[in-house]
Amino acid sequence: MNIPQTNRQPGKLSTEETAKLLAKRHPQDATDYFATDPNPDIRHLGRLALRRNDINDLFALGDVLDGEQDHLHPVFFPKNHPAV
Repeated sequence: MNIPQTNRQPGKLSTEETAKLLAKRHPQDATDYFATDPNPDIRHLGRLALRRNDINDLFALGDVLDGEQDHLHPVFFPKNHPAV
């Protein structure tokens, strides 16, 4: 199935800004499904999304998840595709 992508990108941050944000602990770092994902791209976007209030982070995360659906943990598929 070819799921359309939004192609929205997370807000631009410098490497230093990103490191500074991710250095701060968030209460959901250890429990959020996306922040603990084994895929480093999903984990990175998930941790950023916890720390920022930018809808583009969530759209970018959704695009990455749709591209990974053959390899997703079963908990992600219903979360990403609730109508299935």
